Amino acid sequence: MKKANLLFIAIGISIFFLGAWGIYNFESPFLPLLLFLGSFLLTLPTGIWQKTRLEEFFATKSQPHTTIPHEPLFLARLFVALSYIARHRGILGLCESKIDKNYNNVIYHLGKNLVIDGYDHDYVKEFLENALRLMHERINAKIHFLKQSGLCLTFVGLSGGLAGAAAYALRCLNGSAPTGGLACLILIATMFLMLGVLFFLLLPGRIRSNGRKELCIQRQVARGLQSLQSGDSYVAVLLPQYAFLNMEEIAMIAEDPLPAELRDEKHIDDYENALRNLRVELHDYKLL
Repeated sequence: MKKANLLFIAIGISIFFLGAWGIYNFESPFLPLLLFLGSFLLTLPTGIWQKTRLEEFFATKSQPHTTIPHEPLFLARLFVALSYIARHRGILGLCESKIDKNYNNVIYHLGKNLVIDGYDHDYVKEFLENALRLMHERINAKIHFLKQSGLCLTFVGLSGGLAGAAAYALRCLNGSAPTGGLACLILIATMFLMLGVLFFLLLPGRIRSNGRKELCIQRQVARGLQSLQSGDSYVAVLLPQYAFLNMEEIAMIAEDPLPAELRDEKHIDDYENALRNLRVELHDYKLL
């Protein structure tokens, strides 16, 4: 164990017992603070509050992505449109397409560029899998940090609260009733315990939920890019996308399977005909 950790433990224990001794012998509403300060110092050797871990937790995403309403529906329509462009104008025709210019998703744009540049299928697949794995690891790292923080805060609240309660109980047994210090002890202990629950249960649950949504979107992106690179037909591109849509979005894509922005693309003179043919194909496959 490092000398710094031993020092924190020694100082934490000293302050902790000093607070307990002070509560038993003196009357001050601020003495319970020593108990919680000593307990907090005992958590420092765990490394939870290191600067590097805090910076990692609060760091901005290395793969920026701005969510949009009904994003799975947008992606399903987008990949069908990209497949249409690639089939009629070649894969290089995707370079001139502007239908995704306002979509902020780094993994999508990097993967699309790899497809356009003609990289090997296995290389693109490995890139997408690595991006998803890295995202999953970072989500788990944040959850682990919050859970450890919650345990540390719970330890501070329990140790300080129980030690303070024992010291005040001994005072009562000796006929010296506590005054304002007990209220301060209860207030601080409750605050640390509530923070412990917040960090251990509530915040990790929210991050896990948001992380699952993010991973689901990126998996949809990866599946669409792989279909696009394989040169699949419109139906073959759209079929796997259905797994990512809810019932409302399935009804919406049945009504408009192509994005309206495709109408404004250059050299797309038969948008209505393409839309009509796509609906026929989807109907034949019982997708409408």
